[in-house]
Amino acid sequence: MISLMQATLSHDCILTARLYLGAFPHEHHGDVLARLGIQGILTILDDDDPRDLPPDLRRRFEWARVPVRDGLLGGVPSTRDLADAVGVLRDWERAGIRTSYVHCWYGMGRSPLVVMAHLATGSGDREKMSLSEAIAWVRQHRPEANPSARQMMALSEYLHATVTDPRFNPATYEVSNRVVRS
Repeated sequence: MISLMQATLSHDCILTARLYLGAFPHEHHGDVLARLGIQGILTILDDDDPRDLPPDLRRRFEWARVPVRDGLLGGVPSTRDLADAVGVLRDWERAGIRTSYVHCWYGMGRSPLVVMAHLATGSGDREKMSLSEAIAWVRQHRPEANPSARQMMALSEYLHATVTDPRFNPATYEVSNRVVRS
């Protein structure tokens, strides 16, 4: 299994043939991302965070930003936050964008949580994993992934909502208009 670290993006990894997880990509990573076949970049950063995906990357790749506050600052994603992020990945897959890179700032809390949610809902063409399988899969491939206990509780609540509340059904969820897309 190739890692983005081997491809010069340090501390990033491939989780499946179509899903990469890591830290904030910089402009000089564009060629590496393209060479790896990445078509979409999902940014999981707070709206108040001044860092934004470099304009060149926003032009070269499909891009979306789901606002979630950093866990180190007490941020915990809501059910809607996780539904929006999973919904963006699902929408991209339906539109033919087959390979995505999910990132937050360090790739340790928010983005691993989104990937766990995506894997545990079976969104796209992936077979659904149990929550424990999704957690183990992410941690096996990215050992530094360490969502906080509160973030993990939010993930559990989201997964519960996907089966108990029709508004959060991953197959039909409509991504909210607070998600910024290119």
